[in-house]
Amino acid sequence: MGGPPPFVVCPRCRAVFLAGPTACPSCLALLPTPRAPTSPPFLKALVETMRVQRAWRRTRAGLLWSALALMLLWVPWASLGAFLALSVGSTVLFLGARGLGGLHRIAVTVAFVAFLVGGTAIAVLFGAFLYDAYVAAYLLRPMATIADTASLVVWGTLPATIAVAAGIALQATYLLPAGRRVLLWALVALLIATAVVATLLAAGELAAFGSAPVRRGTVIDFLWRFSLYRIVEAPPYVGLGVMYLIARSSSTVPPTPAKA
Repeated sequence: MGGPPPFVVCPRCRAVFLAGPTACPSCLALLPTPRAPTSPPFLKALVETMRVQRAWRRTRAGLLWSALALMLLWVPWASLGAFLALSVGSTVLFLGARGLGGLHRIAVTVAFVAFLVGGTAIAVLFGAFLYDAYVAAYLLRPMATIADTASLVVWGTLPATIAVAAGIALQATYLLPAGRRVLLWALVALLIATAVVATLLAAGELAAFGSAPVRRGTVIDFLWRFSLYRIVEAPPYVGLGVMYLIARSSSTVPPTPAKA
């Protein structure tokens, strides 16, 4: 390359020779294995800082998506779109948590699993109900024939809601100061309590499943009333959305108590 030859000096006898052999040709002493050059410390620090900043930007975006979704999750007929937005937010939060590490990464990973389980359960329950209603309407059967599936929708969505509520809290727990974490989990407890109330109210609608034939109007009417009862969950959902916005307003990367 135009430079001097790669000479090597034996550490034992100080003999000088061209690089290549693994032992000194003069005293046969083993030569140390050359190590690849390492990056300067400041370069490693710069790369790490950029990685953490990128993860924090993703986290802030995920918090915003989730906050907007929580504000609308209780609104009748808007819950499906809000749940999709919450799924996007949780995915972005998961991608950001991998860069931040620590207990926050563990909590967000558990929350992602909780969302997956709860969301899948809700989708399966509603899908099974709509399929049974379609078959019953085609065969001109009475509403009583789909009462069992409707009961699964009413009661089965309660544990799924609890799983989602736990995921909501876990995603933001380590992004908030210790004092505000208490309020976060208090709102989750309130959400679970209101979900129980909404379920009990919706269960009363099952008594109306009688001899009337299954039609599109009767099915939509049941789903509408079921959605209306979820309005009692509005205060905790709005409160949780505000907590997410508070977590997002932080201008610095939160400390990570332990490395994952």
